[in-house]
Amino acid sequence: MRSLLSAYAGIAPQALRFEYGHAGKPALTVTGAEASIEFNYSRSNGIGALAIGIHSLGVDIERCDPVVDYAAVARLCFSASELEALEQRSLNNRLECFFRYWVAKEAILKGHGSGLQVDLRQLSVALSKDESTGWIERCRADIMEGGWRVKFRDAHPGWRCAVASPGEQWEVVSAERRWLR
Repeated sequence: MRSLLSAYAGIAPQALRFEYGHAGKPALTVTGAEASIEFNYSRSNGIGALAIGIHSLGVDIERCDPVVDYAAVARLCFSASELEALEQRSLNNRLECFFRYWVAKEAILKGHGSGLQVDLRQLSVALSKDESTGWIERCRADIMEGGWRVKFRDAHPGWRCAVASPGEQWEVVSAERRWLR
């Protein structure tokens, strides 16, 4: 992670310094960098995702674990509209849909800096018809303002990955796989 961040910031990996927000969101604190960058990372079961950009952003990656009692977790963490959308799916598609909503919500909250310290039912995400993007459908104003968009990325088979950032005018311009030991 240091090597990738240093390449974007234009400084040596050992010169990178980090600070952490109230919910643990990391940020670079270096001066003299060629570019001011934002980043976020996620890891789960040996797979990781790193997002780097010039605006606030969040990323989440999760393995679609069939052992997860997704229905019970959804009842605790999903809004009424998300639960309804999940119920409309075929039984074979519900697990994947659950994880798509989960990574979207987590990426938004990580990008905002709130983390999972809020009632997840108060953040409702909507998905596009082709499920390549998502957005905040409804959110309690004291949690965050709307306007965050989510873009889903292909990850390892059986995994879901989402990148979130405010506004509509941004793109994921590079996605690469690097296997680190």
